Amino acid sequence: MGKENTGSEFSREAPKCIDSSMISTLAPYRPADGHKGTFGTLLIRAGSPGMDGAAIMCCTAGLRSGTGLVRLISGRQIAGPLLNTCPQAVFDAAPESVDDIVSLLKTRSDEADAVVYGPGLDPEAESAETELSVLISEVPRLLLDAGAISVLRNHRDTIFPMLIRRKASALPPPVLTPHPGEFSRLMPEWEKSDRVSLPGRFARDNGVVLVLKGHETAVFTPGGLWYINTVGNDGLAKGGSGDVLSGLIGGYMAQGIDPESAAIAGVYFHGLSGDIVSRRLGRRFMQPTDLFDGLPEAYRSCGWQ
Repeated sequence: MGKENTGSEFSREAPKCIDSSMISTLAPYRPADGHKGTFGTLLIRAGSPGMDGAAIMCCTAGLRSGTGLVRLISGRQIAGPLLNTCPQAVFDAAPESVDDIVSLLKTRSDEADAVVYGPGLDPEAESAETELSVLISEVPRLLLDAGAISVLRNHRDTIFPMLIRRKASALPPPVLTPHPGEFSRLMPEWEKSDRVSLPGRFARDNGVVLVLKGHETAVFTPGGLWYINTVGNDGLAKGGSGDVLSGLIGGYMAQGIDPESAAIAGVYFHGLSGDIVSRRLGRRFMQPTDLFDGLPEAYRSCGWQ
């Protein structure tokens, strides 16, 4: 799938448009006798005081992806709100010390089928660099969003070489999901008018699946393929929308879909749900949490029942 490119060819070749026929082939198998272990465990490390909504929306999206179990590691302050809004999620309170946080993160990531790291997370936390280093070095299916991208920027001299070493290993590529502002801070030389060539090279050179969010979100792979998503609308341009997307992509990876396919499916269902919801609520009124109401129809339209 997709269009293969190297270097500047990204800017000259047409992308592969993501559509329902492509997505219908990616549905993870759901055996009738399956149990929660069959459908994967998603670990989410997210949230901080004032940003706990990001963690809750990400958890809800992970569950709505079809994942069997979602576990959240976050601050103790989120326990009550999480129980009230997403009681299905399992919760671990993040310990106080760096060593204890990293130990818990390693234990839970070993038990999980995929890890989402970053929504609503404080990038200035004392443990942030160590946490991200451990995940990049050890976790097979990994998504980095929001706070994680800021940690990557803040510690680029140590974290970028780890991405290069991961690229040379047998681990699958991690998924990065920046919006244009985050990507420009990560790559200051990037001009936003260049939606293709530098993002494509970034994905290839660093061995990542890059989901560059925005109008017609683009997905770039380390193998030189790129895709464009044409569903969705400006009703999605609201805080929290990206947290939902991260939970969906992470949930699909937890069910065994490879990172590239999970990213493609995530941006498509995220956008299509936005279109479905906007017809009922309008683009101005709709909120990211309304996307969950559009997912059933979106799934049915692609045979993902």
